[in-house]
Amino acid sequence: MYKVLIADDEEWTLKALRLIVDWSRFDMVIAGEANNGADAARLYRQIRPDLVVSDIRMPGLNGIELLKRIRGEDKRSAVVFISAHSDFAYAQQALSLGAADYLLKPITQAGMEQMLAKVKERLQEERQIRSKLENYEALRLIEELTEARSLTPNLGQRLAQAGFSPESGYFRCAVVRTNSRAISALDVETETANRSYGAASLAIPTGPGRWLVVVQFDRTAKGEPYSRWKRIFGRCANEGATIGLSELCDDWSSFREAYRQAQAMAKQAFVTGRPGMYSYRDPGPIVRKLASLLQSAKQPAQLEALIERIGEASKVRWNLEVLTKLYNMANAQLDKLVDPTESFVPVGEEELTETFADGPDVFRYLKSRFVREAANPDKAPSHKTVQQIVNEIREHYNRKITLSEMAERYHINLSYLSLLFKQETGKTFLQYLLDIRMDKAEELLKSGELSTYEICERVGYDDYFHFIKQFKKAKKTTPGEFRKSVSEPR
Repeated sequence: MYKVLIADDEEWTLKALRLIVDWSRFDMVIAGEANNGADAARLYRQIRPDLVVSDIRMPGLNGIELLKRIRGEDKRSAVVFISAHSDFAYAQQALSLGAADYLLKPITQAGMEQMLAKVKERLQEERQIRSKLENYEALRLIEELTEARSLTPNLGQRLAQAGFSPESGYFRCAVVRTNSRAISALDVETETANRSYGAASLAIPTGPGRWLVVVQFDRTAKGEPYSRWKRIFGRCANEGATIGLSELCDDWSSFREAYRQAQAMAKQAFVTGRPGMYSYRDPGPIVRKLASLLQSAKQPAQLEALIERIGEASKVRWNLEVLTKLYNMANAQLDKLVDPTESFVPVGEEELTETFADGPDVFRYLKSRFVREAANPDKAPSHKTVQQIVNEIREHYNRKITLSEMAERYHINLSYLSLLFKQETGKTFLQYLLDIRMDKAEELLKSGELSTYEICERVGYDDYFHFIKQFKKAKKTTPGEFRKSVSEPR
């Protein structure tokens, strides 16, 4: 809602302004009233309204002086004056100083509605432009933080400009994978939380339904501000969001690790099959226990029984990092039991999520492989099958494609298909898909028609920073640097 301040020295005019239109129709609410210019200036500093509707002649401080004070503090608020015919010269001066409009007394409903519609359109346009600029600056700041090994003076200054304390305070990262209702809940409460809970925050979109939230807490505030923020995130989770929370950090040079932790936990719905709020925990102890259990298995049937038991525990205590390590250790142990000459090639977290639909799908595959692989290996696919899969990747690179989906479609053992695909193409399935996406991104950057954010979505990524990371890894430069290099005259 847009906040409105109304000011007039005549009570009947204030009453008319309150009642003559339905302010909510224009997404507006009257946040303050004043009956003189001095009170209007004081209220303006308190509530920072989006729109000021004021009489041009008031005792103490007239409308022109009020406008000058407002413009001295903030150039974004729209100011509309109410004027009598005899004040027309004042109205002209006000328009020259940047007033949005003026209305002649007596005020009419039609005149007010026409003015409010025009002002709302202007406020929406300015908010969209401001949002894009702020998001761009925020994206640049986060990108630099993830690359930095230490906090430079320039980076510290950028943090301070964003409202954070570079030297003191604790912070956490939260990655939100959500729908519009959950984001609405987050937006509504962020400003109040910062003001009341002793916190500073930054919330920026990183892709469709993807947000990064960084929250810093005052060291003297103890745990209460974070507990209240967790309740805000909890309400978002109740609206269907999945929220990954990092550990508490006290040094901005730890930002990269904090962001990685939050990203990992935001993928927890892949592991559990349901949304919710998940906090990062060190997976080391669980991984060591799993390794010991799996190495104790002496035949595939024992592995299958272990996976059945492990699968239930995973829904409560695990994260994607643990699930990926389990997948690799279990397959390696099976190959060791069935054919010691085989050497299983481990996969990373991204490849696991690209290969399977979700965590339960991983467990279904492992169990089926343990009971079938040794005694009943699948028939080898033909070169034609691999070529068909390659064609699908080239045609549908901009959507989620998994090797598990391809194996099911062509009735091929997943592990064998992974091996054959690499033999035929020289690359893993995920690397082949990545190369296609990065080449297409390069083409779009050269054309100069789309922003980097839009290109990220066009080539199949739903997270801006992940796209930046993959592009830099593949092309040895960032998208921004690449765009600049191809646009500069040679």
